[in-house]
Amino acid sequence: MINSWNGWDPLKQIIVGSTINPEYFDDVKDRKLRHLLQKLLYETRQDMDNLKSCLREAGAEVLEIPNNTFDNNPHLGFKNINEYYEKFSDEWETLYTRDKTGIPKPFIAPRDHAITYGNTLHISGLSTTMEYLALEEFKFDKSKVDNQLISGFRNSSKFTKGPFRLSKDWYNDHDKDTQGHWEWTQSWGYDAPLVTRVGDRLIVDVYYRENLSEWLSEKFPQYKQNHVAFGGHGDGIYCPVKPGHIITTDENTDYSKTFPGWDVHVIQEPDNPIRQQYNTFQDKNGLQIRKWWTPENKENREYTDFIETWLKEWVGYAEESVFEVNMLVINPELVFCSNYNKGVFDYLKKIGMTPHIVPFRHRWFWDSGLHCLTLDTVREGEMQNYFD
Repeated sequence: MINSWNGWDPLKQIIVGSTINPEYFDDVKDRKLRHLLQKLLYETRQDMDNLKSCLREAGAEVLEIPNNTFDNNPHLGFKNINEYYEKFSDEWETLYTRDKTGIPKPFIAPRDHAITYGNTLHISGLSTTMEYLALEEFKFDKSKVDNQLISGFRNSSKFTKGPFRLSKDWYNDHDKDTQGHWEWTQSWGYDAPLVTRVGDRLIVDVYYRENLSEWLSEKFPQYKQNHVAFGGHGDGIYCPVKPGHIITTDENTDYSKTFPGWDVHVIQEPDNPIRQQYNTFQDKNGLQIRKWWTPENKENREYTDFIETWLKEWVGYAEESVFEVNMLVINPELVFCSNYNKGVFDYLKKIGMTPHIVPFRHRWFWDSGLHCLTLDTVREGEMQNYFD
């Protein structure tokens, strides 16, 4: 069964991401470096296990992605970094990594790769792993899993053009020209968080994918649409916590057209150590590091250099992230938050919701919050109209 029309109806089943076993770095010779890398993985695993426990206590069935599962290849299965390096050091092209160096990212954020449109689990086209997990690991009914982008485009001549047109803004913002490698590797899919489900309506970000809204209209004609133009993941910008109420990071955005009549709370004083400390955190070339942060990032030069060299795929751009908005709503009365924020908690209590802190200590490393780490597959309820 797959059924989810919004992000707040009572949660019944959810997929939770995974990371790599700490033993993966057993062969790193530098003791302090090895300790810091394994500490990162151990604490990440600890927090994600706690998240699973909290979800089960709240009445949800948890589908666990196996450890050592990578973003773009479900069949690697190497137990340590040396096995991986010996196999792939000369074959980076097979890994689909942006820079063709380093280790692919663990499958920690399933929300980035798929979205549930009502009774369909739709894979948005950026990961072969999601298709494998849905069909082979979790045994979802094939008729309920839409993998058209992967099976229909990747192995055909259409792959080089893709179903989506990248906008000029995408090329400008990514310092790329409109020809060559980046055109065909990026235009055949889209990040699932570019779309937010609100009952019978989809809020679609049309900033980077010019024709995403038209494509969705043709493929899922049961939905109406409203549009935004943020150019990023919606769950890092706003969160519809229940009908009539939005929490957002952006006080300059007018939601009167996308969420007409809804009350908007703007987050004040979000917690972000990168914004507070990046002036003292630099790479080996003296450049400020704004993409990731851990409490130990100044303890060991080798640690920073290792991450910047080998783990570039693991981090995002966390300087701009506001994790207070990246919440996971369990039902209209309960919401999971990764940290305390007075304004957010006061607002949630005011509208009859109980915030429950489920810590994710290394969110500024992985650039992922609780919403990113999960993918809801079953919620109670049916399609409704929340605007008219």
